Amino acid sequence: MQLISLIFWFLLLIFAPSSALAVECGDTIPTNPTDLNKYIDSCTNKIKETKGAQATLSAAISNLNAQISLTKAQITASEKELLELERSILDLATKISSINYSLNDLTRLFALRVSETYKQSIRNPYLLLLDKTNFNRLLVRLEYLNQARDNDQKLLIMLERTRLDYDAQKLLKEKKQKEVEEVKLKLAAQQASLNNQKKVKDNLLQTTKNDEQRYQAMRREAQNRVIQLANYANSRGGGTLLSGTTKCDDWGCYYNQRDSQWGNQVIGSSGMPLSQVGCLVASAAMIATHYGKTLTPLDIASSTNPFEYDTADMRFTWLGAVNGVTVSRSPISCSGNGCLNIIDQELAANRPVIARITAANIAGTHFIVITKKEGDNYLMKDPFEVDGNNISFTSKHQISSLTRIDKVIVN
Repeated sequence: MQLISLIFWFLLLIFAPSSALAVECGDTIPTNPTDLNKYIDSCTNKIKETKGAQATLSAAISNLNAQISLTKAQITASEKELLELERSILDLATKISSINYSLNDLTRLFALRVSETYKQSIRNPYLLLLDKTNFNRLLVRLEYLNQARDNDQKLLIMLERTRLDYDAQKLLKEKKQKEVEEVKLKLAAQQASLNNQKKVKDNLLQTTKNDEQRYQAMRREAQNRVIQLANYANSRGGGTLLSGTTKCDDWGCYYNQRDSQWGNQVIGSSGMPLSQVGCLVASAAMIATHYGKTLTPLDIASSTNPFEYDTADMRFTWLGAVNGVTVSRSPISCSGNGCLNIIDQELAANRPVIARITAANIAGTHFIVITKKEGDNYLMKDPFEVDGNNISFTSKHQISSLTRIDKVIVN
């Protein structure tokens, strides 16, 4: 009896439907839609769980692995969606071709019926009344004409319905084709994000040598960079909120980190607000708009992709896209006048730069966008100042305060 029970449970385990088995992030990505959605949910929950627990290297790696698994699952879902759309378009093309043939046949048939009815109707039936022997022929002809009229009406209705169906299927096919293009764009963004995530993970393992102490040292460095941003803001009176500061023109948009639209928004999972340490976030968003992207400081701060670990320190290469946009920076260390040649080269190519300045007498740093050179004067967008849009760099800062120039690429 015990042997039979064991066999029963063994067979039940083998033949149990896949949906009854647990779906865990990091396992083999499922192929059926139900389990795939469960897998995506599992990875999303795991990212949330590990987001606030990245104080250790293992937690950080776990978070990255979950993000990679999530992106892979999203790619699988997008590929399935694309395949279904392409199949649907193929089916629609076949159906449209069939409807087109029917429409042509009905049109030809209707034209023949109209012609035949016209021929029958032009003979005067009253002439047949003169000949009593042909009276029955008159009745038959009148019945024929009545039936022909009814059939013509039915044929006309069929023709109109077929035409409407043809138009509807064509519109549906066009809609599906637009959806295909949208899914292809989404898929390309997901694949780019996956490649980026793998690079970030590899870089983390390489730079830390998979060593916890080294990781903690790097994390402290990131936290110290954020503290320096806060020191600068505090030296300028703190992160008092402003309103109505956003200005957009042919260049792009000016964003102030202290604007009430997003000033209180916490950056990533750091707990630090934009108004206090968001100068680099606002600068990156401004340059993104210069290249025609739709991106705000709120968008960037609401994501963890752009930031190191659980801090507000922005990565030079983002972990993933934000609103379909990625911003990459190539930093060039310099000092004072030694930075100007780098700035000039980028501006000459119509590429604005992000400049880091170091405040005098305090351990504080700040980031601004330099947009244009007029004579010997540089125009900037300062994300902290009340009047920071398109103002002279030297009206607020000294050339000697420049300590780094970031070349920026927006995708």
